[in-house]
Amino acid sequence: MKRILCGVWVGFAVAGVFGCTPQPVSTEQAPVESVAVVEEEPSEPSEESGLVRVDGERRPGEIEFAGQEQVQGVMQVFWLQGERHVRFLVDTGSADHLPEIDDEFYDRTPSILGFHEGRDLDTGYLRYSSLTGLAGELVQHIDVPENFLRYEEGHVEVPGTLTFRGLVSLIECDAAYTVVEYESFEAMPWSEESRAFVEAVLAQPRRVACGDDRPWEESFWLSDGQAILAEPAEGGEAVAVPSMPVVIKVRTVDEEWIEVYSYADPDLRGFVRAEDLEPVN
Repeated sequence: MKRILCGVWVGFAVAGVFGCTPQPVSTEQAPVESVAVVEEEPSEPSEESGLVRVDGERRPGEIEFAGQEQVQGVMQVFWLQGERHVRFLVDTGSADHLPEIDDEFYDRTPSILGFHEGRDLDTGYLRYSSLTGLAGELVQHIDVPENFLRYEEGHVEVPGTLTFRGLVSLIECDAAYTVVEYESFEAMPWSEESRAFVEAVLAQPRRVACGDDRPWEESFWLSDGQAILAEPAEGGEAVAVPSMPVVIKVRTVDEEWIEVYSYADPDLRGFVRAEDLEPVN
């Protein structure tokens, strides 16, 4: 069993971008508590360090490494289907701690780490983990935007050091993903480098795959002929009618209005009535 220990430090900031790259990232500093996730009982240092490739493929497209490793970066807590999940964004300075995987067709650079709980003994498939417990603990010790809790949307970030075991690179939906087994996470103060890193990650183009790189974004069908408005008000000026009636939620303004951008044209953004939206899937 794992628990969270807290101490005091200054320098936390929230990257409060809700679903759309053009929105600026807030990196204002505020005093908060540090968060370190550790084993309930102290353990002796492992004799095993680094990651070593495991011979053979577990399943087609999977490449596995065994061992224990630490990397620095940012733990990202985000909402997905009403639950808080986590994943880890690996700082570019920690890339040399992770294996290079040659692949003629896919970029397998492990820049974003998901988590798993081992393999199903019957099927051999990985059992994915969202670490919802860790997500809930982390947000208790940081300042989060009001919308994050009130409307259960968006994401926040916590810089720190992740300790994990094993690493599996796999291909799903014609894209490469990396998953590891969670050991512990120790939060650190924000720095100029970590803020710049988060901004750079959020500014990357959206990748189209089943495990989208912006999992907190919610897609909606917009009622036929409905325009996106310049402001959240009846009779507001129409920005445009999207060429494709699919929009992505940026944030909830209130019970009546949602800020969105067009899936087909991300630069087209504005406001629509919540009653004019129907969830995709």
